[in-house]
Amino acid sequence: MKYAIARYYVNDCSVYECLDGTLYYLPCDWEYFFPNIAEPTDALEQLFGKQLLQVDLLKKLQSQLELRLPNISMRVVSACGQDIYLAADFPFSKIHKLSFKEFETLTPEHAFSLLCENEPRAPIQLRPISAEEYPTFLEFIVTFKNFYSDHILTLYATSPRLTNVKTIGEWLKLGYTIPSSSVQSAILLSISVSQSFFKRGNTSYPVEYALQSERSAIAVGKLPLTQTELSSCLLVLDSQNVTGESSPYSRQCCDANLFFHAISKLASTQGIQIRTDNKYTDSFYQNTTIHLPAANDDVWLAKMICREYAAAFCDKTVAATDTPN
Repeated sequence: MKYAIARYYVNDCSVYECLDGTLYYLPCDWEYFFPNIAEPTDALEQLFGKQLLQVDLLKKLQSQLELRLPNISMRVVSACGQDIYLAADFPFSKIHKLSFKEFETLTPEHAFSLLCENEPRAPIQLRPISAEEYPTFLEFIVTFKNFYSDHILTLYATSPRLTNVKTIGEWLKLGYTIPSSSVQSAILLSISVSQSFFKRGNTSYPVEYALQSERSAIAVGKLPLTQTELSSCLLVLDSQNVTGESSPYSRQCCDANLFFHAISKLASTQGIQIRTDNKYTDSFYQNTTIHLPAANDDVWLAKMICREYAAAFCDKTVAATDTPN
């Protein structure tokens, strides 16, 4: 099975990267974005279009960070308005929010203090299996026969009553809803993500892209392979921790362009301006103006203007409430 690792969060999507650089995405709320956690690519969709531009902007910020702090293992995972979000380069890292000014002036000491705020989750303690429970354990093995043996032991140590375990991405793709409280019950399974590469000229390619002649050369050892490997984790939940309600991301919506213009007109009647600009990587509301990135994705723009109009409406409601009679 091929895996990709969570690297970024853009446009209400977790963005995952394979070792060969291929990008995938999973539509989800921010609370379900876990940096450096792996997902099987079967549960994801390949990234394209405007979202690639957003990722490129984050990569540029990452390059700036590495130039200034080459020995600090932190990643730029998201950006919203004037805020930058950083995470340590290991699974289940805490996400830190910095202003753009704080990001530009980040010192090694400050970065190290952010790294120290991470509290690794304690590993599940495996226990010996008694003779009395061995029949139950054998039934458990049959239920999870598609898992690695060390994963089966970890799952059984968590609870022998587990029946159907999947990653967050797999549950969401099937249309299930995951209550935020259930994430605390999620189980971490350590995995090694690896991929083999061969050389074509001076460029390395994944072995699955090899031509027939190259495959033949690989088979007889004339074309050597190199393997890249990375440690990560899967975050899995049992069926008892999800609900059968359809995920909002699996529903079909109305005409997105019509919806966008309807909200725009409604906002303008209340004195709220709509502005688009290429320099923004995400939407935000500020000073009676909704700021949006320039984009051609009607569905994404409809979602963003709805979110920011709600923020504007709340802002106006609070202001009206605070105004003395």
